[in-house]
Amino acid sequence: MLKHLFITLFIITPFISKAQTLTISDLIKLTNDSFSEANQYLTNEQKYKCTSTKTIYGQTISQFIRNDEFIIKNQWKDENRTIPGLHYSFKSKAVEDSLIREIKDLSFKLKEDYKDNNKHVLLYENDQYTISIYTFIYKKSSVELEIHGK
Repeated sequence: MLKHLFITLFIITPFISKAQTLTISDLIKLTNDSFSEANQYLTNEQKYKCTSTKTIYGQTISQFIRNDEFIIKNQWKDENRTIPGLHYSFKSKAVEDSLIREIKDLSFKLKEDYKDNNKHVLLYENDQYTISIYTFIYKKSSVELEIHGK
């Protein structure tokens, strides 16, 4: 009887377990990871699906999706260096609150807090990164978080 219970749990657990939520530290690490490292982590460990990878003018852009979340990993080049970037879109207010707490815990400084009838924008910075969070007033809209290296 106990053996059947373990077998049943083993079979159904992957279907009922929820994927782990990404932390701000995960997102910062993904910003700096190579595209192959990011792809490996997101698809194998976080269960995202890579829906697109393109190289345009020598700059790579990859898109990953999981449920109502998506991530775009990108980079762009200025005169002397490649600057990494990451865009994370999600709908959960709890995830937004958690990410903001983590940003503050990592000693990012709030540089801008702007609100109008359509959106609320928070801009945080430290010596290495700029993090922007766009919350749109329309409740069914996604929260958009962007991380850019300096």
